[in-house]
Formats: sequence, C-alpha cells, structure tokens
Amino acid sequence: MQGEAGTAALCAALQRSGSADGMNRDSLRDFRAFISAASMGAAALCLAALTAPNAAASDFFDGYEAFQRGDYEEARAIWSELAYDGDVDAQFNLGTLYENGFGVEEDAEQAARWYRAAAARRVDLARLALARLQRTGALEPEPDEDQIKLLETAARRGLAEAQYELGVAYDRGLGVTQNHATAAGWYQRAAEQGLTDAQYNLATLFDEGLGTPRDFEQARDWYMRAADAGEARAMNNLGYIYEKGLTGVRDYGQAVVWYRRAAQTGLAIAQSNLAALHYLGRGVPRDFEQAYRWYKAAAEQGDAAGQNGLGLLYANGLGVERDLVKAMALFSLAVHGEGSAGADAKTYRDRLARLLSVEERARADALSEDILARTATEEASEEPVFGVSMPRPANGFRDSAIYAQRLLKSLGYYDAAVDGVAGEFTIKATRQFLRENGLRMEPRITRELVEALEAVRTARIAAAAAAAAAEEAAGQESVEEPTDEMVEHNGQGQS
Repeated sequence: MQGEAGTAALCAALQRSGSADGMNRDSLRDFRAFISAASMGAAALCLAALTAPNAAASDFFDGYEAFQRGDYEEARAIWSELAYDGDVDAQFNLGTLYENGFGVEEDAEQAARWYRAAAARRVDLARLALARLQRTGALEPEPDEDQIKLLETAARRGLAEAQYELGVAYDRGLGVTQNHATAAGWYQRAAEQGLTDAQYNLATLFDEGLGTPRDFEQARDWYMRAADAGEARAMNNLGYIYEKGLTGVRDYGQAVVWYRRAAQTGLAIAQSNLAALHYLGRGVPRDFEQAYRWYKAAAEQGDAAGQNGLGLLYANGLGVERDLVKAMALFSLAVHGEGSAGADAKTYRDRLARLLSVEERARADALSEDILARTATEEASEEPVFGVSMPRPANGFRDSAIYAQRLLKSLGYYDAAVDGVAGEFTIKATRQFLRENGLRMEPRITRELVEALEAVRTARIAAAAAAAAAEEAAGQESVEEPTDEMVEHNGQGQS
C-alpha cells in the first residue's frame, strides 16, 4: 500500500499541513454537546459508528495490545506489515522490538534500520533512539554530522530527551567538537522541562565551572531539583556542598541528611561520606558502630574510600574488634583507587606492613584476593542498564497528524499509510468522518478533530462489546431453555 507521500515515504521529510493548535470555539461547543450525547448512549451515534466503513482486520492498536499482553511475535507481525507500508509509528515500534529483543534476537542494526525510516518522516523519538544507540556503543561509528543534525532538529522542536542527548554529545564530544557551553545550554532546556538527568548534568557543569562560570548556588539549586526526583548522585553532591560550605554556609546537619538519603539508595560514595561524618562526629554524635556500618556497605561495593575507612576501624579497634590482617587486606585493595583514596591507602598499607609478620602479610594478601574475587562476581552478575526505547501507544508520538491518521484508519475512513503527511487522502477521509458523524468542523488536523475521533472510536468499541455480551447472553439462554423438539428427542433417546 502506498502512502500519501508516495514511494519516497521512507526517505523524504515533507512539511506537514494542519496544526493541532487552531481550534474553532463554536465547533468545540458543538463537539462537547456531541460527547455528552455519546456518553448517554445516543442511538444516532451508535448507528453512525456501526455503519461506518469496515476497519482493517489488524491495525496498530492490535499490535500494541499484543505487545502489552506479552505476545511479541504477534506485535512484530502486525507492525512489520504496517512498517513496510510506510507506517511511521509502526516503524518506530518495530525498531524497539529489535533493540530490546522482544520476540526476536536483539539486533541494533535492524533497530536502527527502522528508526532511520521513522526519523526520515520527522519522528523525533526515532531520532532520539538512534542517537542513544550510537552513544551507548551499540552502533558504529559514533554519531555522524547527519545524525547530530536530526537530533538537533528534534531538540529544537522541544523534545526534552533529544535536548539532553544533544547536551551529552557536546559535553563528551560525541560526533561534534566538545563544547561545554553548548552542552550547558541544551541541558538547561531539558532540565527546565523536568528531565532529571539533564538537571543533574547541568548542576555538575555549574559545580565544576565547565562551559559556565563556577556557581555553587546554581549547582545546589539544580542538584536539589534532581535530588527531589530521586537522583542519588545529586543527593550526595548536595551533602558535599553543605559539608564544605561551598555556598558560604557550612551545615553538617544538612550534609548528614543528604548523605543519608543517598546512602540508603545504595550509592557507595555517599555511604563513605556518611560514615566519615559519624567517624568524626560532625552533624551527628561520634558513633564508630554507625561508621563501621556505612564504611562496610561502601567497601563491599569496591569503594576505595570505604575500604580505607573500614581498614582504619579494624586497625584501631574502633566500633569493631581490632584485626590488623583485615585492615591490611582492605588497604591493599584501596591502593588501586583513584585520587587521594589510593594515595592514602598506600600510606596506611606501608605503615601497617611494618607491624605484621611475613605470615600475617601472606594471610592479608590471600584475604584481599578473596574479597576482590567476590566483588568481581557480584559486579558481573548485574545487568548493565541503558536507556533503551520502548514501544509507544498510538497517541505516544506527540504528533497530531500521525495520531489523526491512525484513528481515521482504525475507523475505516483512511486507507493510505500513516506517514504524518496530512495531504489529499487525509483531508478526504476527514471530510467523510465529519459528514457521517454530524460534526461541524474544518477538515484540518486539530486537537478538536482528534478528540472527536477518539470519542467515536471509544463509542464503537463500547457498542461492539455490548453486542458481544448480548450475543453471549442469548447463547446462554438457548442452552438453559431447550426447545420442545430437543426435549422430545432427548426423551426418545432415553427410552
């Protein structure tokens, strides 16, 4: 089946006509009256819905329902047929099946093939999915100039996730020249839309003075917004700002609050920071048992600061029985840590080595190897988490033209591809829909039209369900109340 954009549907990006924002208030009032009648089961509406042209046997909605009940093969079969016909949201969703391995082997190249087809039709989510696949290394090479342009188009159209991905590209120099100032601008646009990852990354740029003057108050404010949304790293960094007084006021009490919130999520660095405050008695009474609890939690995750802190507790017998061998083993592990933690561990290890016998040092080496092996096994068992795309329902693509075509097609008024191009076929189908359902609107893609289409589809589904229930009830009555002939026949058989 050929869509309105012709055979170039997979590679052209034509300008859509129509807008979801232009609404006629008189028509809207008429439509609300129509909705009221529909909710009361008006016979005229049901008749119009039931006598409309027959819809296709399977459509995008059927595919999404199959996906939701876990029948991925059925979803793939439906979306594949539609995708080859130029259906853009089916193309995107088919890509998500290949990306996630739903009903098929995971295949980033196949996913990218369908994402590119949808991206060419201006589906922003597809552009975002392509950029994410490339950023996570699932596709080679890294994002090229054309892909960055597609991502930038989606970002300028207001998609927060695309703005974030573009910020990451400039922040890390992926497919573009690294530019922290540009990264900060894109992060901020996404952050203002409430995207937590963008809020956190923007805060780190203010915190470090990358691409923007160093501003701890701005960093604190953005960390706060990300922390309120559950971002543990932001909670930890807030604790650090309060502990060090970076905004001009040192507040150990607030540092404890934020470190504890982050530590309770399992963030190792926050566990070490919280343990240190308990160890030093800052913001809380000095408590070596609490310090031991949190240093141990961090050390078991391989955190060098946690290993150092736990080693010091064992070396000095604070909050735990003194054990120089365990302390030595922990310092030996922590020397591989980055920055000051590794340097401190080397100092502690060398100092402690002078107090241990050859046998004790050998036991410490064996213990450190055992701890390292256990930690590596636990890390290997954890599945890496990436921000993969997931199938979207028909109204999840933020495009009124695509969704209107989808609804018109499901109601049987539209027989071309759902490609987001509101051309001659779409307008013709819209006129027929409005005429047969007694609606006075301009045949344009507006929010008003979409609401009307949704209402008719809902009414049709309800009518079909009622008819099925009535048919089932009639069938049960015929079984429970057999005819005279059936009774007579049964009687003869028994005799």
